Amino acid sequence: MNYLKIVFYGLLAMIERRPVFTIGLLALIILPPIYLEWVRWFYLAIVIFIAVVTIALRRKIKQMRSQFDEQYRNMMGDNMGFGGTTNSSAGTGFAGFNFAQGMRLEDFVKQMQEQADAHQATTQQSSSKTTTTTTTKRNGEQGEYVDFEEIE
Repeated sequence: MNYLKIVFYGLLAMIERRPVFTIGLLALIILPPIYLEWVRWFYLAIVIFIAVVTIALRRKIKQMRSQFDEQYRNMMGDNMGFGGTTNSSAGTGFAGFNFAQGMRLEDFVKQMQEQADAHQATTQQSSSKTTTTTTTKRNGEQGEYVDFEEIE
């Protein structure tokens, strides 16, 4: 509905700013079909073409949406947790991530972040047990080499 308001107010603004041009444009659109029959057929052809293209695009979008929904259901392993069937095929798609038990996406992201943090903490602990080495790092702006040492 907002788009219709925008178009309507845009047309009103065009009429206010350029009234002579608007009257001339309307005359060019309305008068030829009255006097020339082939212009009526041309206008009708344009309207039919736009209708056919619109119907074809809607059909294609509907087909793509149904394919996406089907692929999503297959990826989730039919374990979507909101009234669908509960297939117990763990390991297929996202079925192993407890979505069937009602886990929300936010909970899933939080769980994955906690696992990543735990993995990073264990990686840092194991790397701190290794010997400290001196490495060089290139500073791109000045073109100088800066030595730094990793401290435990």
